[in-house]
Amino acid sequence: MTYAPQANMTLDVTDWLSVTEASKVSGYHPNHLRHLIHEGELIAVRKGLMWLIEPESLNNYVARMKRLGTSKHDPTHMRRK
Repeated sequence: MTYAPQANMTLDVTDWLSVTEASKVSGYHPNHLRHLIHEGELIAVRKGLMWLIEPESLNNYVARMKRLGTSKHDPTHMRRK
């Protein structure tokens, strides 16, 4: 899920990860992380030219992929949103 704060809402992103940082932490390629952002799989906000990813969102995604194991490649497996 990508989103931008309302005009009157402030969002504390000091602990959020850049795509590069998230790539180092997760082992996923930066382009794959950007794809996940656009698909709504990760919670992220855009600051200028840079995406910032919510760490909990990244951790949840990585854990879900580990749980799925090889079944994540099964085309009959329903995609979870």
